[in-house]
Amino acid sequence: MKEAVREGDFGIATVAAVVTLDGKQQIRDAKIVLGCQSQTPVRAQEAEKAIIGKTIKDDLKEIGLLAAREARPVADVNGSVNYKRQIVGVITRNAVVLAMERAQKGGSI
Repeated sequence: MKEAVREGDFGIATVAAVVTLDGKQQIRDAKIVLGCQSQTPVRAQEAEKAIIGKTIKDDLKEIGLLAAREARPVADVNGSVNYKRQIVGVITRNAVVLAMERAQKGGSI
């Protein structure tokens, strides 16, 4: 997922999420990567650990908050550090929900 000021712009924040579900539709494994936050992509490892065992029906706001804390944004013309952390939190949650929906259908993100 990507958040940008205008379509086609470089992202203010990007998030890639991949999940593996078990037979009970709970997350067995997860990978969350944050982009546009530093010189290289950043793994949101605390968020990955916290999401294990969750289902799509659970409140995933905590996962977004953890990812936002792990982000390393730099203030620039597109936004402050706080603004970019907020964006990371929202799109992380959205990316995880989308990954879970696709995993339930047997697809991938």
